[in-house]
Amino acid sequence: MVSIILSFLGPLRLDLLALTIPISLIVFKSWTKLSTTEVLSDFANKATITVLAMFILSEGVKNSGLV
Repeated sequence: MVSIILSFLGPLRLDLLALTIPISLIVFKSWTKLSTTEVLSDFANKATITVLAMFILSEGVKNSGLV
């Protein structure tokens, strides 16, 4: 819930917010009851890799001046 609010308010860039979510889940694993393997296993998902690639490509197009 906190990550959704932070993404709407925009105090952090989305890439930093996306990295803080698994880190916070690992740090607070006594509350979340998730192991480190469970938290990091989503990074092996094809959809996650595709979204990450789209972020990288869109930033590259933006920085090149095409947009």
